[in-house]
Amino acid sequence: MLALAIISILLVLISKNVRRDTLDQVQSEQYEEYYSAVEQELLKIISGQNPACPEASITCDIELTGLEFSNALSKKMLYIVKDVVTTFSDIPVGKDKNITIPLEGYKDNLKFSWKGQVAWVVNIDYKSNIGEYKTSQSIYDNFNIFEPNDPISCLTFVPDGTNSFTIDLKQCLNSVEPSGVYTTISVRMKPIMKNSSTTELSLLEPTTGLPPQARIIVATAEIDDDLGNSPSIQLELQIPTKDPSLEILDYALRTNKVVSKPKP
Repeated sequence: MLALAIISILLVLISKNVRRDTLDQVQSEQYEEYYSAVEQELLKIISGQNPACPEASITCDIELTGLEFSNALSKKMLYIVKDVVTTFSDIPVGKDKNITIPLEGYKDNLKFSWKGQVAWVVNIDYKSNIGEYKTSQSIYDNFNIFEPNDPISCLTFVPDGTNSFTIDLKQCLNSVEPSGVYTTISVRMKPIMKNSSTTELSLLEPTTGLPPQARIIVATAEIDDDLGNSPSIQLELQIPTKDPSLEILDYALRTNKVVSKPKP
């Protein structure tokens, strides 16, 4: 009898564990489904394919669709909040790819930080006093990635630790445009790396004086499911306001060459 009692207790415990594991698996699968649904809605929003959340809208309330057992959900809402910011944090930038910082005439200091061992090709694009479009290129290499032939830089970089620096746009451009009359257009940052394919760049300063640098989209999903849970999922996107330039055009601009096409 004692042996039967012990076996019975073990069977009950095993049954409870199996039920708990099965429930956890279902909850995990449903959460992944909800998360994927939020990602799909965000893709539609940033591509302009969701009429329920037009580009001009600051906030949007969207009912999630396409979920399995959707009729059993008492709540399946996605709340969107949009904003623009003059600084940004940890935006991914691929190796040898540009990120563009629009200036619209801003001429003073910029402070950046990043992750990993990266050398930076920094181009300041501007328009001269006679209307010519020009660029001034500088290199920041704190990890000897360009060794042994470090290029000459117009910019004076002021390091703050190993992965941060401040640049003074006016200091550089005044040295190449003695008239002091010019209009800044943008700064293009290109990461050069040996051992990685991407870095994350942050623009720390200034917090005022610059045009918008990134669009922020925060998506919060509230769902009441059939398992008695109310999972809340929140995703945040940072999207640079300026698209990167094409590499071939960037090359032509950086080398100050004329892009010409023979007449047919």
